[in-house]
Amino acid sequence: MKKILRLAALLCAVIIAATCFTACGTKKMAPAEAKSGTVRILSMQRGTLLRQNDAGGWYVYAENCLVTSNGSAFGVGDVGKKTEYFVTNRHVVELIDSEIYLGSERCWFTADTAETYIMKDDFAYSETTDDYDTSRLIPCQIIYQADANSPDIAVVKAAEMPEDRIALAINADSASVPEGAKVYALGYPGTSDQLVIDPSAGSKMLGSVNSVTVTDGAVSMHTTLNDGNANVRIIQHTAVINHGNSGGPLIDENGAVIGINTWGWGADIATGDVRTNGSVEADYLIDLLKSQNVPFEIYSAGIPNIVIWILIGIAVVAVIVIVIVVIVVCTKKKTPVSGGSSGVNSSVGMSPTVSTDSGYRVQGLAGVHNGRRYAIMTGKPLTFGCNTGSVIKFPSGTPGVSGNHCTVWVDGMRIFIKDNGSTYGTFVGQTKLAPNQTLQLNPGDSFALGSQKERFVIAVKGGN
Repeated sequence: MKKILRLAALLCAVIIAATCFTACGTKKMAPAEAKSGTVRILSMQRGTLLRQNDAGGWYVYAENCLVTSNGSAFGVGDVGKKTEYFVTNRHVVELIDSEIYLGSERCWFTADTAETYIMKDDFAYSETTDDYDTSRLIPCQIIYQADANSPDIAVVKAAEMPEDRIALAINADSASVPEGAKVYALGYPGTSDQLVIDPSAGSKMLGSVNSVTVTDGAVSMHTTLNDGNANVRIIQHTAVINHGNSGGPLIDENGAVIGINTWGWGADIATGDVRTNGSVEADYLIDLLKSQNVPFEIYSAGIPNIVIWILIGIAVVAVIVIVIVVIVVCTKKKTPVSGGSSGVNSSVGMSPTVSTDSGYRVQGLAGVHNGRRYAIMTGKPLTFGCNTGSVIKFPSGTPGVSGNHCTVWVDGMRIFIKDNGSTYGTFVGQTKLAPNQTLQLNPGDSFALGSQKERFVIAVKGGN
Protein backbone atom coordinates (compact mmCIF):
# COMPACT_ATOMS: atom_id res chain seq x y z
CA MET A 1 0.00 0.00 0.00
CA LYS A 2 2.81 2.41 0.87
CA LYS A 3 4.38 1.74 -2.52
CA ILE A 4 1.09 2.62 -4.21
CA LEU A 5 0.80 5.87 -2.25
CA ARG A 6 4.41 6.83 -3.04
CA LEU A 7 3.78 6.08 -6.74
CA ALA A 8 0.63 8.22 -6.73
CA ALA A 9 2.47 11.10 -5.05
CA LEU A 10 5.26 10.86 -7.62
CA LEU A 11 2.72 10.80 -10.45
CA CYS A 12 1.03 13.90 -9.03
CA ALA A 13 4.36 15.73 -8.81
CA VAL A 14 5.25 14.79 -12.41
CA ILE A 15 1.86 15.96 -13.72
CA ILE A 16 2.09 19.28 -11.88
CA ALA A 17 5.69 19.86 -13.02
CA ALA A 18 4.81 19.00 -16.63
CA THR A 19 1.80 21.34 -16.50
CA CYS A 20 3.88 24.21 -15.12
CA PHE A 21 6.66 23.62 -17.67
CA THR A 22 4.18 23.69 -20.56
CA ALA A 23 2.46 26.73 -19.14
CA CYS A 24 5.59 28.84 -18.90
CA GLY A 25 5.98 29.34 -22.64
CA THR A 26 8.73 31.53 -24.09
CA LYS A 27 10.04 34.54 -22.21
CA LYS A 28 8.39 37.72 -23.46
CA MET A 29 10.65 40.68 -24.18
CA ALA A 30 9.88 44.36 -24.35
CA PRO A 31 11.68 46.24 -27.16
CA ALA A 32 14.18 47.68 -24.66
CA GLU A 33 15.18 44.15 -23.60
CA ALA A 34 15.20 42.83 -27.19
CA LYS A 35 17.88 45.44 -27.98
CA SER A 36 20.33 42.99 -26.37
CA GLY A 37 19.54 40.55 -29.17
CA THR A 38 20.83 42.96 -31.83
CA VAL A 39 24.42 43.48 -33.03
CA ARG A 40 26.15 45.64 -35.61
CA ILE A 41 27.89 43.85 -38.47
CA LEU A 42 31.00 45.33 -40.10
CA SER A 43 32.21 44.07 -43.49
CA MET A 44 35.83 45.00 -44.35
CA GLN A 45 36.30 44.58 -48.08
CA ARG A 46 39.62 44.86 -49.89
CA GLY A 47 39.96 45.24 -53.62
CA THR A 48 41.00 47.39 -56.57
CA LEU A 49 40.13 51.07 -57.06
CA LEU A 50 39.61 52.21 -60.66
CA ARG A 51 39.58 55.82 -61.94
CA GLN A 52 38.57 57.31 -65.25
CA ASN A 53 41.05 58.94 -67.60
CA ASP A 54 40.31 61.94 -69.78
CA ALA A 55 39.01 59.68 -72.58
CA GLY A 56 36.48 58.12 -70.24
CA GLY A 57 38.28 54.81 -69.91
CA TRP A 58 39.05 53.10 -66.59
CA TYR A 59 42.53 52.39 -65.20
CA VAL A 60 43.84 50.86 -61.97
CA TYR A 61 44.44 53.66 -59.49
CA ALA A 62 45.23 51.61 -56.38
CA GLU A 63 45.20 47.99 -55.23
CA ASN A 64 44.47 46.42 -51.84
CA CYS A 65 42.18 49.32 -50.96
CA LEU A 66 39.89 49.00 -47.93
CA VAL A 67 36.19 49.83 -48.14
CA THR A 68 33.81 49.11 -45.25
CA SER A 69 30.07 48.56 -45.17
CA ASN A 70 27.84 47.75 -42.23
CA GLY A 71 24.43 46.52 -41.19
CA SER A 72 22.63 44.86 -38.32
CA ALA A 73 21.93 41.28 -37.18
CA PHE A 74 20.11 39.41 -34.41
CA GLY A 75 20.98 36.41 -32.25
CA VAL A 76 19.31 32.98 -32.42
CA GLY A 77 19.57 30.08 -29.96
CA ASP A 78 18.24 29.66 -26.40
CA VAL A 79 16.08 32.71 -25.82
CA GLY A 80 17.55 35.19 -23.36
CA LYS A 81 20.97 33.47 -23.27
CA LYS A 82 24.29 34.33 -24.91
CA THR A 83 24.79 33.00 -28.42
CA GLU A 84 27.37 32.74 -31.18
CA TYR A 85 24.89 32.56 -34.08
CA PHE A 86 23.43 35.66 -35.77
CA VAL A 87 21.08 36.21 -38.72
CA THR A 88 21.49 39.14 -41.11
CA ASN A 89 20.98 40.05 -44.79
CA ARG A 90 23.06 38.56 -47.59
CA HIS A 91 23.81 42.01 -48.97
CA VAL A 92 25.37 43.04 -45.61
CA VAL A 93 28.19 40.47 -45.86
CA GLU A 94 28.57 39.69 -49.58
CA LEU A 95 31.29 41.05 -51.86
CA ILE A 96 30.00 44.22 -53.48
CA ASP A 97 31.39 46.17 -56.42
CA SER A 98 30.38 49.78 -55.90
CA GLU A 99 30.71 53.32 -57.11
CA ILE A 100 32.62 55.59 -54.72
CA TYR A 101 33.94 59.16 -54.86
CA LEU A 102 37.32 60.66 -54.10
CA GLY A 103 36.20 64.18 -53.41
CA SER A 104 34.04 64.96 -56.45
CA GLU A 105 35.75 62.41 -58.69
CA ARG A 106 33.75 59.30 -59.52
CA CYS A 107 35.63 56.00 -59.05
CA TRP A 108 34.78 52.30 -59.10
CA PHE A 109 35.71 49.80 -56.40
CA THR A 110 35.93 46.05 -57.19
CA ALA A 111 35.95 43.87 -54.07
CA ASP A 112 38.27 40.85 -53.97
CA THR A 113 38.00 39.69 -50.34
CA ALA A 114 35.79 40.45 -47.36
CA GLU A 115 36.05 39.90 -43.62
CA THR A 116 32.99 40.01 -41.37
CA TYR A 117 32.99 41.28 -37.77
CA ILE A 118 30.63 42.05 -34.90
CA MET A 119 31.29 45.38 -33.23
CA LYS A 120 31.44 45.06 -29.43
CA ASP A 121 30.74 48.68 -28.54
CA ASP A 122 30.72 52.29 -29.72
CA PHE A 123 34.50 52.68 -29.89
CA ALA A 124 35.67 50.19 -32.53
CA TYR A 125 36.18 53.05 -34.99
CA SER A 126 37.39 56.59 -34.41
CA GLU A 127 36.90 59.33 -36.96
CA THR A 128 39.85 61.17 -35.42
CA THR A 129 42.33 58.35 -36.08
CA ASP A 130 40.38 56.96 -39.06
CA ASP A 131 41.20 53.43 -37.87
CA TYR A 132 39.66 50.39 -36.17
CA ASP A 133 40.52 48.90 -32.79
CA THR A 134 40.54 45.16 -33.55
CA SER A 135 40.23 44.33 -29.83
CA ARG A 136 36.69 45.71 -30.07
CA LEU A 137 35.77 43.54 -33.10
CA ILE A 138 34.72 39.87 -33.07
CA PRO A 139 35.55 37.99 -36.29
CA CYS A 140 32.73 35.95 -37.82
CA GLN A 141 32.46 32.98 -40.16
CA ILE A 142 29.70 33.08 -42.77
CA ILE A 143 28.00 29.67 -42.53
CA TYR A 144 25.12 30.46 -44.90
CA GLN A 145 24.79 33.06 -47.63
CA ALA A 146 21.77 32.98 -49.93
CA ASP A 147 22.18 33.26 -53.69
CA ALA A 148 20.31 35.69 -55.93
CA ASN A 149 17.44 33.22 -56.34
CA SER A 150 16.72 33.02 -52.60
CA PRO A 151 15.52 35.43 -49.90
CA ASP A 152 18.16 37.98 -48.84
CA ILE A 153 19.42 36.08 -45.75
CA ALA A 154 22.83 35.17 -44.29
CA VAL A 155 23.86 33.42 -41.06
CA VAL A 156 27.18 34.07 -39.31
CA LYS A 157 28.96 32.35 -36.42
CA ALA A 158 31.01 34.56 -34.10
CA ALA A 159 34.44 33.45 -32.92
CA GLU A 160 33.29 34.25 -29.38
CA MET A 161 29.96 34.99 -27.72
CA PRO A 162 29.48 38.73 -27.24
CA GLU A 163 29.18 39.27 -23.50
CA ASP A 164 26.04 41.37 -23.48
CA ARG A 165 24.11 39.88 -26.44
CA ILE A 166 21.35 37.26 -26.32
CA ALA A 167 19.20 35.12 -28.61
CA LEU A 168 15.68 36.15 -29.63
CA ALA A 169 12.71 33.86 -30.26
CA ILE A 170 11.34 33.35 -33.78
CA ASN A 171 7.66 33.60 -34.66
CA ALA A 172 7.12 30.41 -36.70
CA ASP A 173 4.05 31.80 -38.48
CA SER A 174 4.99 35.39 -39.25
CA ALA A 175 2.81 35.30 -42.38
CA SER A 176 -0.28 35.21 -40.13
CA VAL A 177 0.57 38.36 -38.13
CA PRO A 178 -2.50 40.52 -38.82
CA GLU A 179 -2.50 43.85 -40.58
CA GLY A 180 -2.46 46.64 -38.05
CA ALA A 181 -0.48 44.61 -35.49
CA LYS A 182 2.15 46.65 -33.65
CA VAL A 183 5.77 45.95 -34.62
CA TYR A 184 9.21 47.29 -33.74
CA ALA A 185 12.32 47.59 -35.95
CA LEU A 186 15.69 47.31 -34.19
CA GLY A 187 19.12 48.08 -35.59
CA TYR A 188 21.93 50.54 -36.23
CA PRO A 189 20.90 53.11 -38.88
CA GLY A 190 23.85 55.07 -40.21
CA THR A 191 22.14 58.34 -39.28
CA SER A 192 22.78 57.56 -35.59
CA ASP A 193 26.54 57.59 -36.21
CA GLN A 194 26.40 61.36 -36.44
CA LEU A 195 25.88 61.50 -32.68
CA VAL A 196 29.06 62.57 -30.89
CA ILE A 197 29.63 60.50 -27.75
CA ASP A 198 33.05 61.90 -26.89
CA PRO A 199 33.66 65.29 -28.53
CA SER A 200 37.42 64.89 -28.14
CA ALA A 201 37.46 61.65 -30.14
CA GLY A 202 35.06 62.55 -32.93
CA SER A 203 32.03 60.57 -34.06
CA LYS A 204 31.86 56.78 -33.90
CA MET A 205 30.32 53.78 -35.61
CA LEU A 206 27.90 52.84 -32.86
CA GLY A 207 27.79 49.20 -31.79
CA SER A 208 26.71 48.95 -28.14
CA VAL A 209 23.37 47.69 -26.81
CA ASN A 210 22.44 51.19 -25.65
CA SER A 211 22.99 52.51 -29.20
CA VAL A 212 20.44 50.17 -30.81
CA THR A 213 17.59 52.27 -32.18
CA VAL A 214 13.95 51.20 -31.88
CA THR A 215 11.23 52.49 -34.20
CA ASP A 216 7.63 51.39 -33.88
CA GLY A 217 4.87 51.00 -36.42
CA ALA A 218 2.24 48.59 -37.68
CA VAL A 219 1.95 45.84 -40.26
CA SER A 220 0.63 47.36 -43.49
CA MET A 221 0.29 44.16 -45.53
CA HIS A 222 1.85 40.83 -46.43
CA THR A 223 2.96 40.74 -50.05
CA THR A 224 5.46 39.32 -52.51
CA LEU A 225 8.43 41.39 -53.68
CA ASN A 226 10.41 40.61 -56.82
CA ASP A 227 13.95 40.92 -55.46
CA GLY A 228 16.14 40.49 -58.52
CA ASN A 229 15.60 36.87 -59.56
CA ALA A 230 13.56 35.84 -56.51
CA ASN A 231 9.94 36.38 -55.53
CA VAL A 232 10.15 36.89 -51.75
CA ARG A 233 7.34 37.01 -49.21
CA ILE A 234 7.72 40.20 -47.16
CA ILE A 235 6.02 42.17 -44.41
CA GLN A 236 5.38 45.77 -45.41
CA HIS A 237 5.17 48.00 -42.31
CA THR A 238 5.47 51.54 -40.99
CA ALA A 239 8.35 51.07 -38.53
CA VAL A 240 11.03 53.29 -40.08
CA ILE A 241 14.27 51.66 -41.24
CA ASN A 242 17.29 53.30 -42.92
CA HIS A 243 20.70 52.32 -44.28
CA GLY A 244 22.38 50.29 -41.54
CA ASN A 245 19.12 48.70 -40.36
CA SER A 246 19.55 45.94 -42.96
CA GLY A 247 19.65 42.53 -41.30
CA GLY A 248 18.16 43.72 -38.00
CA PRO A 249 15.05 42.15 -36.44
CA LEU A 250 11.44 43.20 -36.85
CA ILE A 251 9.73 42.00 -33.66
CA ASP A 252 6.15 41.76 -32.40
CA GLU A 253 4.88 42.88 -28.99
CA ASN A 254 6.14 39.64 -27.41
CA GLY A 255 9.70 40.30 -28.60
CA ALA A 256 9.58 37.47 -31.16
CA VAL A 257 11.20 38.01 -34.58
CA ILE A 258 8.66 38.17 -37.38
CA GLY A 259 10.89 39.64 -40.09
CA ILE A 260 14.39 40.59 -41.23
CA ASN A 261 14.63 44.31 -42.04
CA THR A 262 15.81 44.56 -45.65
CA TRP A 263 14.33 47.36 -47.78
CA GLY A 264 13.23 50.96 -47.65
CA TRP A 265 12.00 52.73 -50.74
CA GLY A 266 9.71 55.42 -52.13
CA ALA A 267 10.48 58.46 -49.97
CA ASP A 268 10.37 61.70 -51.96
CA ILE A 269 10.60 65.09 -50.26
CA ALA A 270 9.43 66.85 -53.43
CA THR A 271 6.15 64.90 -53.62
CA GLY A 272 5.70 64.22 -49.92
CA ASP A 273 5.73 60.44 -50.46
CA VAL A 274 6.40 58.55 -47.22
CA ARG A 275 9.08 55.88 -47.08
CA THR A 276 7.87 52.28 -47.41
CA ASN A 277 9.62 49.66 -45.28
CA GLY A 278 9.90 45.94 -46.03
CA SER A 279 11.15 42.92 -44.06
CA VAL A 280 11.68 39.32 -45.23
CA GLU A 281 9.21 37.03 -43.45
CA ALA A 282 10.83 35.06 -40.60
CA ASP A 283 9.02 31.90 -41.81
CA TYR A 284 11.95 31.34 -44.18
CA LEU A 285 14.30 30.87 -41.22
CA ILE A 286 12.82 27.65 -39.80
CA ASP A 287 13.96 25.18 -42.48
CA LEU A 288 17.08 27.24 -43.23
CA LEU A 289 18.41 27.10 -39.64
CA LYS A 290 17.54 23.41 -39.36
CA SER A 291 19.49 22.63 -42.53
CA GLN A 292 22.56 24.44 -41.13
CA ASN A 293 22.26 22.78 -37.69
CA VAL A 294 21.91 26.22 -36.10
CA PRO A 295 20.02 26.17 -32.77
CA PHE A 296 16.95 28.38 -32.45
CA GLU A 297 13.80 28.67 -30.39
CA ILE A 298 10.25 29.19 -31.64
CA TYR A 299 8.06 31.52 -29.61
CA SER A 300 5.35 29.83 -27.51
CA ALA A 301 2.72 31.92 -25.72
CA GLY A 302 2.20 29.48 -22.81
CA ILE A 303 -0.97 29.04 -20.75
CA PRO A 304 -2.74 31.74 -18.64
CA ASN A 305 -2.29 31.42 -14.85
CA ILE A 306 -5.96 30.61 -14.18
CA VAL A 307 -5.78 27.69 -16.59
CA ILE A 308 -2.57 26.47 -14.89
CA TRP A 309 -4.29 26.24 -11.50
CA ILE A 310 -7.31 24.50 -12.98
CA LEU A 311 -5.08 21.89 -14.64
CA ILE A 312 -3.11 21.36 -11.44
CA GLY A 313 -6.37 20.91 -9.49
CA ILE A 314 -7.63 18.38 -12.03
CA ALA A 315 -4.31 16.51 -11.83
CA VAL A 316 -4.46 16.30 -8.02
CA VAL A 317 -8.09 15.12 -8.03
CA ALA A 318 -7.28 12.53 -10.69
CA VAL A 319 -4.41 11.12 -8.60
CA ILE A 320 -6.63 10.97 -5.48
CA VAL A 321 -9.29 9.06 -7.41
CA ILE A 322 -6.62 6.65 -8.69
CA VAL A 323 -5.40 6.02 -5.14
CA ILE A 324 -8.94 5.35 -3.86
CA VAL A 325 -9.69 2.94 -6.69
CA VAL A 326 -6.41 1.06 -6.14
CA ILE A 327 -7.11 0.75 -2.40
CA VAL A 328 -10.62 -0.58 -3.01
CA VAL A 329 -9.44 -3.09 -5.57
CA CYS A 330 -6.56 -4.29 -3.38
CA THR A 331 -8.74 -4.81 -0.29
CA LYS A 332 -11.71 -6.39 -2.03
CA LYS A 333 -12.01 -10.14 -1.45
CA LYS A 334 -11.87 -12.38 -4.46
CA THR A 335 -15.11 -14.29 -5.18
CA PRO A 336 -14.54 -17.96 -6.08
CA VAL A 337 -16.06 -19.26 -9.29
CA SER A 338 -17.78 -22.64 -8.97
CA GLY A 339 -17.78 -25.12 -11.79
CA GLY A 340 -16.52 -24.73 -15.30
CA SER A 341 -13.94 -22.22 -16.41
CA SER A 342 -14.16 -18.48 -16.20
CA GLY A 343 -14.25 -16.74 -19.57
CA VAL A 344 -12.89 -13.27 -20.16
CA ASN A 345 -14.19 -11.21 -23.06
CA SER A 346 -11.83 -8.58 -24.40
CA SER A 347 -12.12 -6.18 -27.26
CA VAL A 348 -9.28 -4.65 -29.18
CA GLY A 349 -9.82 -1.00 -30.12
CA MET A 350 -8.61 0.26 -33.47
CA SER A 351 -6.21 3.19 -33.05
CA PRO A 352 -7.05 6.13 -35.28
CA THR A 353 -4.62 6.86 -38.04
CA VAL A 354 -1.94 9.24 -36.81
CA SER A 355 -0.32 11.60 -39.27
CA THR A 356 3.47 11.52 -39.16
CA ASP A 357 6.19 13.33 -41.02
CA SER A 358 7.08 11.29 -44.12
CA GLY A 359 10.45 13.04 -44.40
CA TYR A 360 9.55 14.48 -47.81
CA ARG A 361 8.95 18.13 -48.65
CA VAL A 362 7.32 20.11 -51.43
CA GLN A 363 9.39 23.25 -52.10
CA GLY A 364 8.29 26.18 -54.24
CA LEU A 365 10.67 27.04 -57.07
CA ALA A 366 8.67 29.78 -58.80
CA GLY A 367 5.45 31.70 -58.37
CA VAL A 368 3.24 32.37 -55.35
CA HIS A 369 4.96 29.79 -53.12
CA ASN A 370 8.54 30.36 -54.26
CA GLY A 371 11.04 29.61 -51.48
CA ARG A 372 8.48 27.96 -49.17
CA ARG A 373 8.67 24.35 -48.01
CA TYR A 374 5.75 22.16 -46.96
CA ALA A 375 5.99 18.82 -45.15
CA ILE A 376 4.16 15.87 -46.77
CA MET A 377 2.46 14.10 -43.85
CA THR A 378 1.38 10.48 -44.11
CA GLY A 379 -2.40 10.32 -44.18
CA LYS A 380 -2.76 14.01 -45.07
CA PRO A 381 -2.62 14.68 -48.83
CA LEU A 382 -1.49 18.12 -50.01
CA THR A 383 -4.17 19.64 -52.25
CA PHE A 384 -3.16 22.49 -54.56
CA GLY A 385 -5.58 25.09 -55.92
CA CYS A 386 -7.48 28.33 -55.47
CA ASN A 387 -10.33 26.78 -53.46
CA THR A 388 -10.63 27.77 -49.80
CA GLY A 389 -10.10 24.18 -48.65
CA SER A 390 -6.80 23.74 -50.50
CA VAL A 391 -3.80 22.97 -48.28
CA ILE A 392 -1.42 24.77 -50.69
CA LYS A 393 -3.66 27.70 -51.53
CA PHE A 394 -3.24 30.16 -54.40
CA PRO A 395 -4.90 33.57 -54.67
CA SER A 396 -8.12 33.49 -56.66
CA GLY A 397 -7.40 34.14 -60.33
CA THR A 398 -3.78 32.93 -60.27
CA PRO A 399 -3.06 32.29 -63.99
CA GLY A 400 -3.21 28.60 -64.91
CA VAL A 401 -4.26 27.36 -61.46
CA SER A 402 -7.69 25.72 -61.04
CA GLY A 403 -9.79 25.69 -57.87
CA ASN A 404 -8.94 22.02 -57.20
CA HIS A 405 -5.86 21.59 -59.36
CA CYS A 406 -3.83 18.59 -58.16
CA THR A 407 -2.94 16.46 -55.12
CA VAL A 408 0.37 15.14 -53.76
CA TRP A 409 0.54 12.39 -51.12
CA VAL A 410 2.74 9.64 -49.66
CA ASP A 411 1.74 5.96 -49.60
CA GLY A 412 4.21 3.48 -48.12
CA MET A 413 7.05 6.02 -48.55
CA ARG A 414 6.22 6.36 -52.23
CA ILE A 415 5.24 9.81 -53.46
CA PHE A 416 2.35 10.31 -55.89
CA ILE A 417 0.78 13.20 -57.77
CA LYS A 418 -2.65 13.31 -59.37
CA ASP A 419 -4.14 15.88 -61.70
CA ASN A 420 -7.67 16.61 -60.45
CA GLY A 421 -9.09 17.44 -63.88
CA SER A 422 -7.52 20.90 -63.94
CA THR A 423 -8.25 23.28 -66.81
CA TYR A 424 -4.66 23.97 -67.86
CA GLY A 425 -3.09 20.72 -66.73
CA THR A 426 -0.40 19.51 -64.34
CA PHE A 427 3.15 19.08 -65.65
CA VAL A 428 5.77 16.68 -64.29
CA GLY A 429 8.98 18.00 -65.77
CA GLN A 430 7.85 18.87 -69.30
CA THR A 431 5.25 16.09 -69.47
CA LYS A 432 1.61 17.07 -69.11
CA LEU A 433 -0.53 14.63 -67.14
CA ALA A 434 -3.85 13.52 -68.57
CA PRO A 435 -6.93 14.69 -66.58
CA ASN A 436 -7.20 12.65 -63.35
CA GLN A 437 -3.95 10.80 -64.14
CA THR A 438 -1.78 9.62 -61.21
CA LEU A 439 2.02 9.40 -61.44
CA GLN A 440 4.73 8.37 -58.97
CA LEU A 441 7.37 11.01 -58.09
CA ASN A 442 10.89 10.78 -56.72
CA PRO A 443 12.99 13.32 -54.76
CA GLY A 444 14.33 15.86 -57.23
CA ASP A 445 11.32 15.61 -59.57
CA SER A 446 9.64 18.93 -60.33
CA PHE A 447 6.04 19.65 -61.21
CA ALA A 448 4.12 22.73 -62.27
CA LEU A 449 0.53 23.95 -62.25
CA GLY A 450 -0.76 25.28 -65.55
CA SER A 451 2.66 26.56 -66.62
CA GLN A 452 6.25 26.71 -65.40
CA LYS A 453 5.43 29.96 -63.58
CA GLU A 454 3.98 28.00 -60.63
CA ARG A 455 6.61 25.31 -60.08
CA PHE A 456 7.57 23.00 -57.20
CA VAL A 457 10.14 20.29 -56.51
CA ILE A 458 10.09 17.18 -54.31
CA ALA A 459 12.79 17.50 -51.62
CA VAL A 460 13.96 15.57 -48.59
CA LYS A 461 13.71 16.94 -45.05
CA GLY A 462 16.84 18.91 -44.19
CA GLY A 463 18.05 18.78 -47.82
CA ASN A 464 17.90 21.24 -50.69
